[in-house]
Amino acid sequence: MTTSIKRLTLVQQNDTHSYMELHWEHFWRNGLSEYRRAGGYARAAAIVRQVKGETNGACLFVDCGDTIHGTGPAQWTKGAAIVPALNRMGVELMTPGNWEFGYGPEVLRERVAEMNFPIIACNVERAATGEKEFSPSEVREVGGVRVGFVGVTSPIVTCRASRDMRSSENGDGNRKTACAREEET
Repeated sequence: MTTSIKRLTLVQQNDTHSYMELHWEHFWRNGLSEYRRAGGYARAAAIVRQVKGETNGACLFVDCGDTIHGTGPAQWTKGAAIVPALNRMGVELMTPGNWEFGYGPEVLRERVAEMNFPIIACNVERAATGEKEFSPSEVREVGGVRVGFVGVTSPIVTCRASRDMRSSENGDGNRKTACAREEET
């Protein structure tokens, strides 16, 4: 019996904080401070296209949040300027980070409606009803490989999102700790 090995490449980005342009950023490497060019949505999209080409399309591009909040264009438009770039980059799946909730629940719902890809998070619910705000998971098949994703966002959402949304993690301790740390900063 011959078993063929199938491969799937995941390209994941997070914490881009709406840096659409290539920019200088500080990094620590081997205990030394250095500045390197980082970010840039066009650059990231080019890398994704290259990887998809090298893998004959057996590649998924996912975003793990803290994406639509940060730079001036994002702030001025409450993330609306960022969504078309994400759609053009080819993001295929996203889990929101805590900063996605920074403009409030109604604005987040507007941004999600503009996205051409699903948003997943198993631990975000509407406070009034307990209804899940997003689908908790997504199953994809790419290049003959079936893979499941479960989205989990930061428990700090309860502190950032207003009283309309909350994180629904098991146990109240994480939420209280996250909220206390948020208040400290």
